[in-house]
Formats: sequence, C-alpha cells, structure tokens
Amino acid sequence: QRDRQGQWRRNREIYPPENSAPYKIGNGFGRNLRLDKNTLMVDALSAPFTKNVDLNNPVISFFEQYFIQLDREQEVTPIPLPAEKKEGFVQFYILSEDEPKLITLPDNNEELFAAPVVALNNFAVHENLLLLGSQPHQLHINGKGWLFNLKALGNQPVELTTENAHIGDTVAISEQFAVVGNTGTRIFNEDGLENPKTLIRSLKNGSTVVIDSKGELSLDGNILAIMLPPLHTSVESPLLKVFRLDEDATPHLLLE
Repeated sequence: QRDRQGQWRRNREIYPPENSAPYKIGNGFGRNLRLDKNTLMVDALSAPFTKNVDLNNPVISFFEQYFIQLDREQEVTPIPLPAEKKEGFVQFYILSEDEPKLITLPDNNEELFAAPVVALNNFAVHENLLLLGSQPHQLHINGKGWLFNLKALGNQPVELTTENAHIGDTVAISEQFAVVGNTGTRIFNEDGLENPKTLIRSLKNGSTVVIDSKGELSLDGNILAIMLPPLHTSVESPLLKVFRLDEDATPHLLLE
C-alpha cells in the first residue's frame, strides 16, 4: 500500500488456511493472483513432493482457489469448486464486481478450451469483457482467443485467431485492446521449432496486428508488456518488452 509520501510499504502477509493442501504440502499458494477493487483471488497449484506427503496416496497435484477482502481483517476463504463437471462445458471462477463469480461456457468441442480450470491463468477480465484463450495442441492447430460479453454469455463470442501462428496460452485485455499470445514454453514440431506470435485487436475499430513476439502478457490501457521468463531447459535470458499501442493496434516499442 502506498504511504503519504507515495512509497510502497508492505501492508500484510497472506497465507493459505492451515488445513489446506498448499499449507500442508508447502508450495503452490499464490501461483496466480487476480485483484478487483478490494478483493484478491489466489490460485494454488501444489505438487506433493515436499513435506507432509502421504506416499501411499498417489495424488499428482492439488488445485484450489481462495479469496480475501483486503480491506477487512479476515482469513482467506476457500472457493468451492463446482460439485460436478458438466459434459461439453467449462467452468471457472473470475472476479466480477468485487467477488468471485462462477462462469459456465460451452467448450466449443476444443480439447484445451478448458485450460483455465487447470490453473494456467488463461483468461482475462475487464469490466464486462472476458477474454479466454484456447491453446494450440497439434501442429496444424493455431490456437485462438474468445472474447465474451459477461452481460450476455449466451451470445456468440468474437473469435481472435490468425493463420500459421501458435497463440492462445496467454491473454490480456483492457478497455481498448484484446491481446492473445504465446508464452514460449511449448515446442510444436519435430524440428524443435515453434511459430509463436502475439495478436493485438483494437476493440474500437476492429484493427488487428500480429507481431513476432512471445511471452506472458500484461495490458493497461494502451500499454502492453510482454515478459519472457527463463526456462530450466532454455538458454534464453529473461526479457521484458513494453509497447505503446496506437488506435489501429500498431505497437511501438518503448523499452526492452
């Protein structure tokens, strides 16, 4: 939180409940964070390879979600996962109007349309807009983004895709633009090559620009950041690029 001099000061520390899987296992809490006004939603994806693990229980991982009101003195509250899985649909939680909201959407018969459910952080929300990524999973599948209106989820979404490019495993949205990209963490063909791109769509006039770039996306207004993290098996160094986007979606590199 900022103090009166405008400096950032630590306000509080947030931990998972003591009876939860990430607390007992010792990892995974905070994998993804989403903030809306005073509400924080926290994802936990925990692999049981550290402490307090029952080796007779061959569980691969635990996925749990929590939320907390930051303006109140309270502990984190677990978000109950859907009791039953609906065939042909994907369900996941977003933050809307300062509270978690369960979203149910048809999966469009796409195998990886349900990526957000496995905590890949593959969706973004801005006011009444929901942008959902659909990952490439075969050499001939490019991946895409789906843009929904939260006030009319029954309407056909806008499809964001492009030929000869692998996109869809990272997305970002603002009031002006929708962006669908590639984290650069997947290999797609037998030559060890991939064709990651970043697709930028203007929400005001529909202009679309595709650039040769990969990395996690972050967007605020017309400022786009693309962050390429280092991989355990990669020789690439961490790289952050920041762009200013014109109204027609043309990006201009501000810093690298």
